[in-house]
Amino acid sequence: MRSSAIGGLGVAAVGLVAANVWAGVDSRVELDTAAAESARLTAVIEVQQYCRARQEQLVADLIEGRVSLAAAADELLEVSRARPDWLRGVAGVFTDPSERVRVARVLALCVTVETRDDPPRYAEVTGRVAAELDRMAANPD
Repeated sequence: MRSSAIGGLGVAAVGLVAANVWAGVDSRVELDTAAAESARLTAVIEVQQYCRARQEQLVADLIEGRVSLAAAADELLEVSRARPDWLRGVAGVFTDPSERVRVARVLALCVTVETRDDPPRYAEVTGRVAAELDRMAANPD
């Protein structure tokens, strides 16, 4: 009788060990999956931060007259190719048939926001950028 009790205990122990091994395997798979997702999200965030930093620099360059709206739009469009979600969002706001003109409108809007607290600067910069935008819209791409 004693041996069957021990044998029964042994089967239960083996079952418990097996369950723990499988739980460990599942945990490892979950950990690997979470690590891969974390790496993917980190890459997405880095792309977003880079695009945002380039956009801010292009806006500053536009305000200072160091770059034309067309050149800034071309660069931002190229950089933003890595963010198709952003480009779709822009297309949802601005309905121009040209993606380049839509991106130029984003830059013009940013220039407006950045200069609004300095009325003389605002008038000069937004007038220049608006004229460039009108030329771009009249002759897209």
